[in-house]
Amino acid sequence: MSEIVIKQIKEFIGGYEPGVVSFLSTVNQYGRSTIRQVSTHVNFEASWTVGTIGRYREGDLKIKHLKSNPKATMHWVQTSGETIGPRWAVRNVWIHANVEIIYDEKIINEFLIKRSESRDQDHSSIKKDYDRYLMLLHPVRLRAEGFTEYYREVLLINNFDIPVINKANYRDGVVGSDEKA
Repeated sequence: MSEIVIKQIKEFIGGYEPGVVSFLSTVNQYGRSTIRQVSTHVNFEASWTVGTIGRYREGDLKIKHLKSNPKATMHWVQTSGETIGPRWAVRNVWIHANVEIIYDEKIINEFLIKRSESRDQDHSSIKKDYDRYLMLLHPVRLRAEGFTEYYREVLLINNFDIPVINKANYRDGVVGSDEKA
């Protein structure tokens, strides 16, 4: 089961399923999170590193937040399809990560090509008339909901070199529930 579920999670966050959107959350100087929708590419061969592009300009909040606190959360949410459990929740995955910021245009272009190729898109995003940077999110913890038989069961991954799923019930910390998804 574990390998099948890991494959499902990879497909969900990999950017290949329609109806799944991704959000980046950073923390501002007041300790409050700021969330925005972003396009990502996950490099599963490099410990599930998540990449996204930022546009550098005066007052850019992402770069300001990440320079002050280089930690972020990526969150993928299913916006269409079946719901989970009696309260109509949706499948979702979030990753807590340490963030590395890269300004090197060669590395940024290589990332953009990989992202475009993984989605069968053209490479037009490589052309630009603005300064940009690459955010590489190095995961430390993943939490997934909606990938098991039971409504309250969540899946946790803490090692991304050799991923192993740990299960927990988010209400009482044990596996299983009397309500199936």
